[in-house]
Amino acid sequence: MRNVRHVVLAAIASAALAIAACGAGGPSPEGTWILDPAQSEATLNLEGGKVGGSNGCNMLIGAYKTDGDRLTFGELGSTLMACTGPGAALERRVMAGLRETRRFTSEGGRLVLRDDQGRALLSYRSPQPLTEGEWQASAIRTGDPVTSVLPATTLTLRLRSDGKAEGSGGCNTFGGEYELGDGELRFGPLAATERACLDSAATAQEQAYFSALEAARKFEQQGNTLTLRDERGDTVVNFRRSAD
Repeated sequence: MRNVRHVVLAAIASAALAIAACGAGGPSPEGTWILDPAQSEATLNLEGGKVGGSNGCNMLIGAYKTDGDRLTFGELGSTLMACTGPGAALERRVMAGLRETRRFTSEGGRLVLRDDQGRALLSYRSPQPLTEGEWQASAIRTGDPVTSVLPATTLTLRLRSDGKAEGSGGCNTFGGEYELGDGELRFGPLAATERACLDSAATAQEQAYFSALEAARKFEQQGNTLTLRDERGDTVVNFRRSAD
């Protein structure tokens, strides 16, 4: 009886060790990823067996399974927006790569999807942290609507990791401080140089940009896009990440 008890206890201990080893786990593909090169529109979100993100033109939906370093995707669906040119080519490449994926490697903030022979199909990287890099405004609130930035003008924002903000309103450079929380972003007083803009339209746009930054209270980041919102949740500025 004692021997049987020892065998049972040993079996339980072995099972516990096996479970612990699995729980400790190796590399995981889960998370939000951006397809290289850095400015790609294609993103991949893997969480709890569900697939999200974008194939560069349409939004993705589907499921995936993992077993060690093996990764397979089930039937993948997407929205049905028509794509042309580079967007269509990127979509075909991403969808083909996902369907052929059988393995993955994840290390150093990079996820590489591979076929059964280990050949790289798609290479993704972790999103660059919000507080690093430079953003370029694509649209700002001018009154009630959000309108596109004037042609031949560049409005920028750099959020530094030390809590400092800086950038350009198109005519003048500015600087100040910001506070970042869980989905919240607000700027302290922003000081700007006092150069005159070339025309009244550029002057009005710069003033609207500075006002939009001061009104910002919340943010949403998806891949290479950043949206700032006011207290009510209305959009005040849309940004795209600038090339490094």
